[in-house]
Amino acid sequence: MWPAKNTPWIRNDDTVIINKLVPANFDSLFENRKHSKGGGIACLFKKSVKVSRVSTENLFSTFEILQLNVFLGKNHVRIVSVYRPPSTSVVDFLTEFVELLSNLNTGPGHLIILGDFNLHVDKANDSNIKKFLLLLDAFSLKQHVDVPTHRHNHILDLVITKEHDSIIQSCDVVDHQISDHYSLFCNLSFPKPEPLKRTISFRKTKNIPIDKFRSDINNSLLLSTIATKPDTHQQVDVYNNVLSEILEKHAPLKTKEIIIRPNKQ
Repeated sequence: MWPAKNTPWIRNDDTVIINKLVPANFDSLFENRKHSKGGGIACLFKKSVKVSRVSTENLFSTFEILQLNVFLGKNHVRIVSVYRPPSTSVVDFLTEFVELLSNLNTGPGHLIILGDFNLHVDKANDSNIKKFLLLLDAFSLKQHVDVPTHRHNHILDLVITKEHDSIIQSCDVVDHQISDHYSLFCNLSFPKPEPLKRTISFRKTKNIPIDKFRSDINNSLLLSTIATKPDTHQQVDVYNNVLSEILEKHAPLKTKEIIIRPNKQ
């Protein structure tokens, strides 16, 4: 529903390029790299999805972050896209990542942390990987990707949620051979929303017998009564009242309850 892309080498002011890349009925958000040309994080999402950005400017030095609030019906999802450049210290990253998790841990709704961490989490014996996985465990978080996401056969791209949250239905990795990283697709599971109902009023005007309708107007006191009312407002009132009575006779006002279907765009 929304692809997140690390290091896209596009800036917010590259409107011509953005317009060519973003599909119809989609919008985009970018978090540009602060101290170099290009780079950063991008997110594309359908225009029918309500998305708001959370300000995280200058909070962290070892990784880039794009944090969004996504609302799908009554479902609230916090999407946190992360990119850690491989040149940054893993030890410093872990320190800052603790701060991020502390800020996110008490927030409302579902939580999905994803992105290119440049950590080989498949190397279970690496001391820094052990610390990272223990950190996730300490915050009751779960990492879902268990197959390589990089051409060198390592797991670098991660999807993390709350441990007991079943929002992630599946994660699939596909090599499109356009990057050293593979594409990562996640299916999200939401409870079916309760149908929204609304009461509407209507008249079956197509069923009105035109000849009888015309006859009732001609036989009404409309013309003769209007002629006795010198005030324009009074004439309008007579016009509305007489025609409303005739309309109600031939096409009485009815009501019914309808179900509002969600936007499928």
